[in-house]
Amino acid sequence: MRWKTHRALALFSYSAVIAFTPSLQADPLALLGVITAYRGATLPDRIELKGQHRTYGHSAIYALAFCVFTYLMGVMMLPLKGLAYGYICGVLSHLLADAFTDNGIPAFWPLDKRRIRPGRLRLWYYRQGKSEEEKVTMVAWLMTVVVWIKLLPSIVNRWIDTFFSYWI
Repeated sequence: MRWKTHRALALFSYSAVIAFTPSLQADPLALLGVITAYRGATLPDRIELKGQHRTYGHSAIYALAFCVFTYLMGVMMLPLKGLAYGYICGVLSHLLADAFTDNGIPAFWPLDKRRIRPGRLRLWYYRQGKSEEEKVTMVAWLMTVVVWIKLLPSIVNRWIDTFFSYWI
């Protein structure tokens, strides 16, 4: 799958997390999570060795370890929830999107190198690099824009309320 599709899906997933998490809506640093979601969307591809694709970077074992570490560092130890959730959304959306391609992912690599995908029927997966992927990218971008159009007024109002309650 192309990086632009991964990035569009990551931005949509992080936008959905913000939409359903009021504490993130009130946090001005949560918008920085958009950057980490964008970067995290391509992280599984960037960490793999040259010449290898869909090995340990696409493993559920790696994803679980990464998500736990990121959560502990970003949420429990540092007050950077938005950054942590952004990376987690980016990595998980990448793995989920690749699972729905015709090649699937080796979810339990290195224990089991067989590739899985959610369904054997053609309806449940799509070919990467084709017009189907372009449609997925466009739908993800449109949904992201819709979510942000709905979110921005409430986020701005919360920030204004927080600012004035602090200074007044």
